[in-house]
Amino acid sequence: EIERLLILAGKDPSGQEVLYDGVTGEQFDRKTVGCKYMLKLHHLVND
Repeated sequence: EIERLLILAGKDPSGQEVLYDGVTGEQFDRKTVGCKYMLKLHHLVND
C-alpha cells in the first residue's frame, strides 16, 4: 500500500529521495541513511 501511495504522490516507489545542501543547493554525492522523527504540534494541527 505504501508503494501505491508513493506512486500516487509522484514519488519513487522505493521511498528514496535526492538530498540537497540547504546552504549551497548542491546535491549530496553520498547516500544518507537515517530515521525520520516527526512531531505533531497539537496546538497547530486539527485532527
